[in-house]
Amino acid sequence: MKDGGLVVIVAPPNPFRCPPGPYERASMIAHYLKTNKPKSKIIILDPKDAFSSRVCSWPVGRSSTRA
Repeated sequence: MKDGGLVVIVAPPNPFRCPPGPYERASMIAHYLKTNKPKSKIIILDPKDAFSSRVCSWPVGRSSTRA
């Protein structure tokens, strides 16, 4: 992607196993864009009416497919 490009993320509707996941991913992408492609933008589309305060049910860094 060229500097000045656009990233669009669509958060899935509930129920979702890890509600903060899409926003955490967006934060990581935003950090990358800020440091490497500062003219780029990120847009998050979210179909939910409210935000969940739940946290992921598995430790950070593990795959979403639990054994």
